[in-house]
Amino acid sequence: MLFRFSVFEFESDTRELRKSGRVVALEPQPARALARLLAKSGEVVTREELRDAVWGAGTHVDFDRGLAYCLSQIRFALGDSGENPRFVQTLPKKGRFIAPTRVYQLRRV
Repeated sequence: MLFRFSVFEFESDTRELRKSGRVVALEPQPARALARLLAKSGEVVTREELRDAVWGAGTHVDFDRGLAYCLSQIRFALGDSGENPRFVQTLPKKGRFIAPTRVYQLRRV
C-alpha cells in the first residue's frame, strides 16, 4: 500500500517514507509504528496495538520508553509537534493519525 498525506508518501511494503519524492530516514521500529497508524488512519490505535506492530506480542521490552522514542522519531521525520499535531495525535494510552490520507494499491510486476 502507498499512503499519501501532505507532501509525504509512505510505502508499507518497504516502509520507506518520502517527502516531496526524497527519502526521509526512519528507523525500522518507528517505520512499523507509522505503518500501523497509517493503516488505521483517523481511527484510534491503542498502545498494545502499536506494541504488537513494533515488537510482536511475544516480546517483552520496556515498550513505554520504546514507543515514546518511536513517536518522537516519527514526529521528527514529519516535522510534527506533540503540542500542535498535524499528523500524529496522542491521547492517554492511545494515538491516531489525523492528517487526510489517500491510500493506493501498488502493483508489483
